[in-house]
Amino acid sequence: MRLIDADQVISDIQSHNDMEENNPTWRSKDVVMLLENAPEQPNDPLTLEELREMDGKPVPVWCDKVNGYIFIAATKTEPYNQVWFFNHKGHWDTVLYYHTKFYRRKPEEGT
Repeated sequence: MRLIDADQVISDIQSHNDMEENNPTWRSKDVVMLLENAPEQPNDPLTLEELREMDGKPVPVWCDKVNGYIFIAATKTEPYNQVWFFNHKGHWDTVLYYHTKFYRRKPEEGT
């Protein structure tokens, strides 16, 4: 399974003006082709700004300090860069941003 940028695929589908609305077979083939050729979403460590955009949203984030998925509750920059989160058991905790790494999904072994 590949993680793809669904927003890009949706945009590509919507931009196809030559799709025939009355021909669902042709559209299905076109969607499959777009999905197969969609670029894989990178799994670089998330920046503090990217984490800030996830504040309070139900988006799971992989945290290497916890060795599991968390949900970002808040990010603070004063007095230092701090990330508040909930773990899979619903408990909250905080870490310093520069002491841990956050990813969109679990990193592959050796990265």
